[in-house]
Amino acid sequence: MHQRVNVVFKGNAYVTEADKTGEWSIQVPAQTAGGPYDIRATSDGNEIVVSDVYFGDVWLASGQSNMEWKLEWKVDNWQAEIDDSNYPLVRYFGVKNKYAPMPQQRVTGEWKLASPKDAGEFSAVAWFFAKRLHLDTKVPVGIIDATWGGTPAEAWTPLEDLLGIKEYKEKANAYLEEPQKWLPIFENSRLEHIIQAEKLNSTVGHSEMSYASLTFDDSAWTKTSLPMGDVLNNIVWARKTFTLKSIPSEASLNIGWLPPQAQIYLNNQMLKQKKGSDKNEPITIAASMFKTGENVLAIRALSTWDNRVNIGTKGKLFLQTNTQKLMLNKGWRINNTLEGELPMPKRYWQQTGTLYNAMIHPLIHFPIKGVIWYQGESNVRKANVYKTLFSTMIESWRERWQQPDMPFIFAQLASMHPQQKKPMESQWAELREAQTQTLSLPNTAMAVLIDAGDAYDIHPRNKQIVGERLYAAAQATVYGKNIVYQGPMVDAVKVNKGKLLISYQHLGSGLIVDGNSLLGFEVAGSDGVYHTADAAINGDYVVVGSKKVRKPKHVRYAWANNSPANLYNREGFPAVPFRRGR
Repeated sequence: MHQRVNVVFKGNAYVTEADKTGEWSIQVPAQTAGGPYDIRATSDGNEIVVSDVYFGDVWLASGQSNMEWKLEWKVDNWQAEIDDSNYPLVRYFGVKNKYAPMPQQRVTGEWKLASPKDAGEFSAVAWFFAKRLHLDTKVPVGIIDATWGGTPAEAWTPLEDLLGIKEYKEKANAYLEEPQKWLPIFENSRLEHIIQAEKLNSTVGHSEMSYASLTFDDSAWTKTSLPMGDVLNNIVWARKTFTLKSIPSEASLNIGWLPPQAQIYLNNQMLKQKKGSDKNEPITIAASMFKTGENVLAIRALSTWDNRVNIGTKGKLFLQTNTQKLMLNKGWRINNTLEGELPMPKRYWQQTGTLYNAMIHPLIHFPIKGVIWYQGESNVRKANVYKTLFSTMIESWRERWQQPDMPFIFAQLASMHPQQKKPMESQWAELREAQTQTLSLPNTAMAVLIDAGDAYDIHPRNKQIVGERLYAAAQATVYGKNIVYQGPMVDAVKVNKGKLLISYQHLGSGLIVDGNSLLGFEVAGSDGVYHTADAAINGDYVVVGSKKVRKPKHVRYAWANNSPANLYNREGFPAVPFRRGR
């Protein structure tokens, strides 16, 4: 027998029945933004009261690590933002990471108010978006954060909708046909990850006879320089002994590259425990940690991401003191057998549909204003299918929420990797192109970040520019503001006297160059071989050409993993990367 449930909200009474699982819902008319309110539910003598309820705009923030990246993970200006985060009408619900072979009904998490106590846990991109939205509209803003680092778009897409994409059909069918079969497999994987975490958090370095101790005999270890010629697997220990004639009053250790997880010791004392969110920055060392004479530097390094370990950057591994710069690249001993094999369980959270099932499907009955999305790095190797995949995901979410026009605003991939001097093909550029093509779907908008990357870090720390560009797009496309919200986008390309004349949409107040000359353009003739182009602004047009291409036919802009592209409109938005022709 179904249980009767009585609900009182704002003086109005509602009656409904719980189903056999105890689930129930009521519908109330659209409400004016504001609060606080109480919701009181009673059934069979039991009562639940939910207090401090507000009505406002709720946005879902989703994607992989660049959307997941928290304020407290030391984004630019992070401490000042946390200190100035007392906005109780900005609220945040972090969906706990979970994966499943079939759709789930519930998520784990709790609402938190923006305050110095909790703001550090907020997605930094979502924080900057929500803060601007609240300050501008004075409306309560809720952010639901459903993110997971290193995840591809297919993991966030319903299985049924992946059947139409040949690259994902087989795996989607495997989950759909026998979902129960996967439950023990997923549970075993979860347990293996617990074992892996125990290895990661080992305190083996702290014992008196540890591998970080000055007295430990490492003579049987392999001699090497850092960085090593080949990467190693499992947990790698590296040791180097060096001599100091006197104890320095000031010192810092530069290592350069370190894998996602590492512990650095000096004379058996831990200098730093590096986590995946930490930058590879110099480590300040107190004078009390040094010894006159022999000292030993030890590093314990591993990567739970790909089990591939290298340490150091050539020419950048040194100890800087107040009196000398001691280079440390040579004379190391290494060993990767001391702690056995590092378990590398399969990452089912990267599989088709598993994150949609566990982290998105339970939310589809929760009304939202729209979605902000930052993802794509994990799909770069399949950039050719991303436009179809991404469009499918967006449309499937809209269908599940029964909001066919649900706003979907996404970030385009930022620059990454060192700049190349010559034109070359780029999967990152192809992925950006697929993202641009997704704008053909209605009620979508894109924040271009070609100027906001970090050549050596896939996680740029300037998250404010991401949140604010996403918000600018929301202002124009969702909130009806008559503003410029994006940079110039190619409209047409014409041949004119041996050069190409490019016209643009979204000019704003006009085209400008950030710098002395316009960079990032390449042209090719009928042979399809691209050459760096000379480019200049001529009114509302860009004129490009190259002495190496007599009859230019194809043109592309910012077509690289990391381009020096510097075309903007006067409102400060970068031009959208593009190619015309192949």
